[in-house]
Parts: sequence; structure tokens; C-alpha cells
Amino acid sequence: MKFRINFKALSIVMMLVLVFFTTQALSSEITITGTLNDNLQLVTEDGIVYEIDDTEKGNEAFDHVGKKMKLVGTITEDDGVKTITVLFFDLLEE
Repeated sequence: MKFRINFKALSIVMMLVLVFFTTQALSSEITITGTLNDNLQLVTEDGIVYEIDDTEKGNEAFDHVGKKMKLVGTITEDDGVKTITVLFFDLLEE
């Protein structure tokens, strides 16, 4: 019986470790380059669309519709919709 309890505890710990590392990998910072469209989405050159999260830095980016920019942030995806939480951005020369 003692072996089963230890095995269950070890299994739970391993699952928690797996969840932690998966979450860390998915929330890593990423750099994306594209153009901000009229719908306040960043569109990359290969047509991938990212919604910009409603944050202070995201709202600052909204002032640059039609401009090419480089965004650094974290990506989440829900039902196929990619959203970037902007940490900072730079406007690029066209």
C-alpha cells in the first residue's frame, strides 16, 4: 500500500511539473513584425492575423494604424484566434 501512495504522489508531482513547463513555453516572449490594420490587428507578411490585447502598450500601438511595426509580447490562442499581449513595440521604416 505504501508503494501505491508514493507512486500516486510522484505522478501528481510529475503532472504539475509538466504543466508548469508547458505553461512557461507557451507564454514565452515572441517578436512579430507586421502592419496594423483598421481593425486594430497586426497582420504579418504571410497573412497571419494577431488581435492586440487591450493593455497600456497595446493601446499605444493603436495610434499607428497602417504602419509597419515590430511587436514583442506573449501570445495566447483561443478557438483559433491569436492574441498578442504587447510588452513593447517599435515602428519600422517602410
